[in-house]
Amino acid sequence: MVAARQLAIFGWTMPRSTPCRIDLDMSYSVLVIDDYPLLRRGIVSVVKFEPLLELAGETDGCEEGVAAYASLKPDVVLLNLSNARDSNVRAIESLRALDPAARIVSVTCLEPGEDVREVLRAGARGCIRADVSIDELVTCIVRVARGGSYLPASVAERLVEMIWVDALSRRELEILKLVSTGKTNKDIGRVAGIAEETVKSHVNRILSKLGAASRTEAVNLAVRRGVIKFA
Repeated sequence: MVAARQLAIFGWTMPRSTPCRIDLDMSYSVLVIDDYPLLRRGIVSVVKFEPLLELAGETDGCEEGVAAYASLKPDVVLLNLSNARDSNVRAIESLRALDPAARIVSVTCLEPGEDVREVLRAGARGCIRADVSIDELVTCIVRVARGGSYLPASVAERLVEMIWVDALSRRELEILKLVSTGKTNKDIGRVAGIAEETVKSHVNRILSKLGAASRTEAVNLAVRRGVIKFA
């Protein structure tokens, strides 16, 4: 629930973890756009098997996917494009240019990072990892098909960390990097050319912004975000 509250602060929403109620009289059509043949086959098999879902079609590229969407008008698009030319962001933008109401779920094989924010900004209604359970995949598709959104808790928490770190000023990032070297406030003050009390104020603001209980926790958050890298 911490992730949900923090996302709300920054204008993001995270769906509740309760499963969707099953209505066997309803089914939702799904278009799968995926340039990994093996992964696409697996997702297609799940969609065909589930009584709540029906396969509208499948394809392996952005242009082909947009053309398929235009003719098939599916309820949901499952999207996983890995190359630079046919990226998920480009495909989402193209699909939403065709239909601003398009309901798109971005699938990623990578650890959630900046790409999550990019696909959400582009207009995706959900983002999941390729290794989710079948039940979670179906829950995600149904929730998005019904007009909702879906982010797994692990993805939402990662997103919160990214937003937290991005909230730091340039000066605060500089101080945090110095903190990561193990320097005391006094030593940091000497390096940064500021008073020790000023350093202490910066550190307190950093901890508050990151929701961290200690300097070590703040550094760990920054490392996971990639802001701090150790040789």
